[in-house]
Amino acid sequence: RRHTRSQHVTGVQTCALPILNWITVRGSIVGTRLDLQESLDFAKLGAVKAHTATARLEEINSVFDKMLAGDIDGRIVLDFS
Repeated sequence: RRHTRSQHVTGVQTCALPILNWITVRGSIVGTRLDLQESLDFAKLGAVKAHTATARLEEINSVFDKMLAGDIDGRIVLDFS
């Protein structure tokens, strides 16, 4: 089973570039290279935490209900297995 990870980067051209190990780097034209460096420094210090939860595909209606109600903190990852 192939897993993917995404990295969101500030201060670089907008793109989605698959690189080794199925990691996707997504860029944004909003921000400067200094913003990018500060963001990476925060991540290096462990100050960046991803808020994720996993839900089974069978729970999709509940996930959409939570999304529409604004009750999702971060991202929901759907498990298709």
